[in-house]
Amino acid sequence: MPVRWGTLSLPLVVALLPLAGGCSPSQEKSASGFLALEVSASGRPVAGMRSAVLTVAGVEARRADGSWVVVDSGRPGALALKLAEGGRPAALPPDLLPEGQYTALTIRIDEVEATLGSGGVLKIAPDGAGWVAQVPIDFAVVAGHETLVGLSVSLDGSFRSAHGELEFEPDVEVRSVRRVR
Repeated sequence: MPVRWGTLSLPLVVALLPLAGGCSPSQEKSASGFLALEVSASGRPVAGMRSAVLTVAGVEARRADGSWVVVDSGRPGALALKLAEGGRPAALPPDLLPEGQYTALTIRIDEVEATLGSGGVLKIAPDGAGWVAQVPIDFAVVAGHETLVGLSVSLDGSFRSAHGELEFEPDVEVRSVRRVR
């Protein structure tokens, strides 16, 4: 496990799509609670990198029965990794999610831009349609309540310098799960 050098702030701009587009009729009629995501950065950035912006294309939650529920937006949102020691994590606004037990989150990232110490911006292109971070987690959504999931994006685990190029492969871990209301 890499040495962690502190938590970094992530100003985050991600709008979540109302779940109606990803729900079956039975899900629409079921009781719903709220899911909120709080994201921070950990680890040390790659030498020469000042910050990064990850464009999140979607988020899904896997129910205990193995089915997936879409909780992402129809428009991309930018997840900005700002390198500010001791900063507060950024929070996604709560979105409706059918009541039940969930066992994983999938975060789809389709674009990454790194700002270098020199001020230049480097766009990192995916090999295919983008990157997928599947995060095993056990959490419950209770009707009328909000569940807050804290995630951490490892800077030293996600970004690597290889052959003079900056590479990206998401390394996301669960920090916490709690019911907040």
